[in-house]
Amino acid sequence: MIEKITNTLVTEMNLNKMTSKRKGGMLYSIKEDRSSLGKAGSWKRCPCFFVHFSYDRENGRISEFRHLSSKEPLNQHRQGVFNVAMDLTKIIEMSKLNYFSNSRPYRIVGAYLNSKCSERAKEVIGQTIVTYNFKYGFDIQYEVFVVGDAI
Repeated sequence: MIEKITNTLVTEMNLNKMTSKRKGGMLYSIKEDRSSLGKAGSWKRCPCFFVHFSYDRENGRISEFRHLSSKEPLNQHRQGVFNVAMDLTKIIEMSKLNYFSNSRPYRIVGAYLNSKCSERAKEVIGQTIVTYNFKYGFDIQYEVFVVGDAI
């Protein structure tokens, strides 16, 4: 009998996907589509952009990140969007070294999920965001993120 995958394990898998520099990972997607900078407004004087992903609407496991200009659209019933703030001072530091340095200039400040996703999926993605910001996001005071309907 297959055991039910735990929320902690799904959160760890999501973090691996978010920090991945390979195709389908969040960092790869950000690198490929920097044209949307500022199109998602700003947060605490930091420009924001949207990062689109698909996920399992039952358990919240993120399967891939892709920018909207990809030829193959994400499944609309499993699409989610992170609103990501960027610390430009860290981007400037990184550009002097290497785009994929260990410095993480991003912080997730909002999330939008399909209204048909389960409460468990909302909880797991919420915990993923909190953990990502704690481990990898640029430093800032605690903030609240919103989980609502996908755009």
